[in-house]
Formats: sequence, structure tokens, C-alpha cells
Amino acid sequence: MIKDTLILINKPIYDTIRYIDTVFHIEGIDVYSVKAIEELILSQNEVSENITRNQALQTVLSGGGQNRYSHPNKLLYKKGRLYEVSENGKIKKGRKYCPFRRARFKVYYVKE
Repeated sequence: MIKDTLILINKPIYDTIRYIDTVFHIEGIDVYSVKAIEELILSQNEVSENITRNQALQTVLSGGGQNRYSHPNKLLYKKGRLYEVSENGKIKKGRKYCPFRRARFKVYYVKE
């Protein structure tokens, strides 16, 4: 393989949280009523399901589930390395600075 491009597609899986809220706000006024609310959050596993608010909190606190940071959409394989391809089709090369580690790191991926 001399050069090749990998295109990655992210398909997130969501869980549904349903709960009842008795107080909600309309233009700064508290309205006391019963209102059913549904929210979507990233699922901890590969199955979409209905979960409670406590289960969602446990997932967030444990750090489990899907990665919340997006991966690169395109990668170019060249000389045993995978380089990220930008939106305009250019290969991202060089080094990036990380202020938390106070160090520079390479912007390509290798198999270790």
C-alpha cells in the first residue's frame, strides 16, 4: 500500500431519559403544572434504550460509554503512519503544542 485514504463515519447511539417536571418557566413566570420531558444522551453501550435519570448520572460519573470527542473524518495512510486530512483536503503535518502537558506532540497516528 503506497497511499490510501480512510473515511470514518460516526454513528452515535442515544438513550432516552423520560421524567415528569412539575415546575417550568414561561417568560420569567413559574408555572406549576405537570409536564413530561424527554432527553437524549449518548448511550453507555451499543443498544438504544430508555433509562432513568439516576442511571444517566451513574454513566456520567463513572466515565463509561461512548467517547464524547469527535474523531477525524478522513485519515491518509502514508509510510506506516495515519495523517489527518483537513476539510480542504490538505494533510495536517508538524507538531501541536499542548498547554496542559507543556510539550509538543506529533499529529499522526502509528501502530504500537
